[in-house]
Amino acid sequence: MFKKRVVWPKGHTGSIILNVDGSALTNPGAARFGGLIRDHNGKFIKGYYGSIGYSNVLHAEIMTLFHGIQLCWEAGFKDIISYSDSLQTIRLVQTADVRYHHYGNEIIRQFLAKD
Repeated sequence: MFKKRVVWPKGHTGSIILNVDGSALTNPGAARFGGLIRDHNGKFIKGYYGSIGYSNVLHAEIMTLFHGIQLCWEAGFKDIISYSDSLQTIRLVQTADVRYHHYGNEIIRQFLAKD
């Protein structure tokens, strides 16, 4: 039996850690998202979740990131470290090449345009 220890790394002083995850029962299907916000030491600040109805897993992953960043900014947190298991979402955000992706136009550009 293989065992692997999973840990959440701490952030630097003043940072906020945002853990995000989305899912769809089938792809597409009933889609939901959720996340949690912690301080740089790992102390829980806030959790959130939601449903986006009938969609796909990428949309759910992006929506959880969208809502998490929105909650952080509304609380005055700007130094955000986010963790996601969605490589496609990470690539969309990191490359900022969202011109040809409908979720990019819908969501990601709003945040990339801000500080």
